[in-house]
Amino acid sequence: MSEVAVRPLKATDLDEVVEIDRQHVARSRRGFFAKRLEAALADQGTYIQVGAEVDGELVGYAMARLIDGEFGLSKTAILEAMAVDTTHDHHGAGEALLGGVNDVLKHKGLKSMQTNASWTSHSLLRFFDHQGFKLAPRHVIECDTSRAHVSTDEDLDANGGTLARDRVYVRLMTADDAAAVSAIDKAIMGNDRTDYLQNAMKEALDESAIRVSLVAESDGFVSGFIMARMDFGDFGETEPFAVIDTIGVAPNQGHQGIASALVSQLLMNLSGLQVDHVRTEIRRENFDLLAFLYKHGFGPSDQLALERKVA
Repeated sequence: MSEVAVRPLKATDLDEVVEIDRQHVARSRRGFFAKRLEAALADQGTYIQVGAEVDGELVGYAMARLIDGEFGLSKTAILEAMAVDTTHDHHGAGEALLGGVNDVLKHKGLKSMQTNASWTSHSLLRFFDHQGFKLAPRHVIECDTSRAHVSTDEDLDANGGTLARDRVYVRLMTADDAAAVSAIDKAIMGNDRTDYLQNAMKEALDESAIRVSLVAESDGFVSGFIMARMDFGDFGETEPFAVIDTIGVAPNQGHQGIASALVSQLLMNLSGLQVDHVRTEIRRENFDLLAFLYKHGFGPSDQLALERKVA
């Protein structure tokens, strides 16, 4: 077997990447990979995309992105997608790809790499285990969007019995909301995460398959937000799903049903788009947010949060 060489992915690799992916998910996800490759070429500081070659032929790819603040994490990298041509399985291409990502992260001074995998993906979990991944201190939870029509105690106004999303004005997020969203987030977190929020907003508004992020308004001012994006498959996911990156309500606007309205409206919108479920990750010690989302229909996902140290 010839030696595996690792190099950055190029725009001309799109056809080969789509074909390798199709072998694993049985359908083409050209749109997804076209957006990812375009984003990586435009912002090489945030995205890491490497390919594995054997005798000049692309036989695998790995795609990761740097994050600073998402899901409550410190600066790290998320391994979003990776696959190897089935004719080259078990010949070291997967290990070489992870090594290539690891080398870039080490050069950038990062200490860890994160990813998710379904607990039923036994061969993938064995591979990650052999590559040094461990369970991460985060819960992956999700909600079936059919629950958009199910009311909770937090949704209902005790006086009038109206739903939170009917009492609070909620609309699609736009780029003009960036300053207001950053101000609310800073008031909640106690530190300025403008860079992270700008990157998250760019991905949600420009790179997401469909715009689904929302803001709530009170008296004409943004009083809360939920940052979400559409995804079409990490590691063999074949159905579209949405990911919530962060949610926030202005501290002086608490207990008015704003967070409930945002979640409820997001579920309603996703259900209308025929998106089956929405997923997020929460640090295990964030009990208040976990309790809030569980009350709104979220529960354990079949996805496991994994991490490994950059060697």
